[in-house]
Amino acid sequence: MTTHPWNVEESNDTWRRLGAVVHGPAVLARAPGIAVGLRCVFAYPDSLSIWLLARADAALIPQDLPPRSDAEAAVQSRWEALWPGRPHDPLVHVTLNHGPQRRLSWAERRDDSTLDGVRYISSASRILGLPAGRQLDFEVSWGPALAPVSTRVQLSHLQRLTDRALLLLDDPRSSPT
Repeated sequence: MTTHPWNVEESNDTWRRLGAVVHGPAVLARAPGIAVGLRCVFAYPDSLSIWLLARADAALIPQDLPPRSDAEAAVQSRWEALWPGRPHDPLVHVTLNHGPQRRLSWAERRDDSTLDGVRYISSASRILGLPAGRQLDFEVSWGPALAPVSTRVQLSHLQRLTDRALLLLDDPRSSPT
């Protein structure tokens, strides 16, 4: 089993806090036999953690997808370059502050299984930074079975996150080094 680090660039403050729930749950995209949902969005004073769930009839998921476009490859983060995910995963892009789209990685998996012909994936992605407004724009697709679908979510209670994000331990030495 290969393990992958969560994100070594997280701030000490993020390691000290459990975060605050600012959205969820929501269905981001759905077609017959296939769906991608947002379990929740946790906010920290300097970042977001996005928990995703995907479910599809295994017969709908192609084993060979076309290669990524040059445009998609150009906007990949360093984290995604280290672990881009499997080629038959759903594609989830997010836009923050009207900037370029960023592909969310399914690398930090909590569950990935195929049971009785149905594939399930549960995963988390980290976005460093917070939206200047209160919205995230998602674009979701999954091979030919799920054409790109755009969904906007409004995040709540982003103000005063340092006060709202529950402290895990009030000890600045508790963060990993």
